[in-house]
Amino acid sequence: MTYPSRCSRCAEARLAARLMSGDGINAAAIALGVSRETARTQLKAVFAKTNTHRQAELATLVTRLRPYA
Repeated sequence: MTYPSRCSRCAEARLAARLMSGDGINAAAIALGVSRETARTQLKAVFAKTNTHRQAELATLVTRLRPYA
């Protein structure tokens, strides 16, 4: 199944990827072409879906999911 490039879960994944690569919320928002408030809303959705509450918790979770090189 394919999803449109503008789907909310896709935007949330792109934001999470930027944050995990070291961008802050402001830098990620600029890079993704969205407002800071949109990025914050997307981040809150990511937190809710992953049962995390802080970027550090999310980073720990994502690190566990990455395949070993």
